[in-house]
Amino acid sequence: HGATNFLLRYDVEPGPLAGAVSRKFLGVSLQCAECHDHPHAAWKQQDFWGLAAHFARLRKMTPVNAEEGEN
Repeated sequence: HGATNFLLRYDVEPGPLAGAVSRKFLGVSLQCAECHDHPHAAWKQQDFWGLAAHFARLRKMTPVNAEEGEN
């Protein structure tokens, strides 16, 4: 499934996901605003972490009994 693969590609981590989503879907680079306000644009660090908060509740499921295919 494409959406699942996208989330797993970034290890379901809010910071990397926010950077990837902003770059691939919004067409802007917010990645440098992770640590500081963007030097050449109006993006602030608060904007980056606001987007990252959207992904903060995501969790990667781990199988309980992987040998038998149980989750």
